[in-house]
Amino acid sequence: MSENHYTTLIGELARNYGYDQEKLLSEEPVTINGVDFRFEHNDALKPSQLLVFCLYGNLPVERITEACVALLEANMLLFYNRGPRSVFTLSPGTDEAWLMDSYPLEELSAKELSEYLAQTADQALLWRKDYFLDD
Repeated sequence: MSENHYTTLIGELARNYGYDQEKLLSEEPVTINGVDFRFEHNDALKPSQLLVFCLYGNLPVERITEACVALLEANMLLFYNRGPRSVFTLSPGTDEAWLMDSYPLEELSAKELSEYLAQTADQALLWRKDYFLDD
């Protein structure tokens, strides 16, 4: 049921909002509003869950420690506001910061997912300007 719901959701997202369905289903990054996203779904491990990864960008080399502290603080705020479904993470071996969100497939519509993608892309673009750090 969930694999069918997943492909139906992604198909509706692609049709209604002009995205490439095959690219969305490939688990490869797809650029939406200038920001890379990846979608992961594993019917065998977590059939009712969709993972959405948003590439916020590379950490600033000159302020990497401060940026990591800011991401940890953001994780605490995310936990209090969204529960354990959202978390910032660093890609192993790179300086890339990703936001990972977990959604229950049965509660997610293509419209809600599209709104999330647009809002999160805007937030990622803002983060790239100040990394949650004051000037």
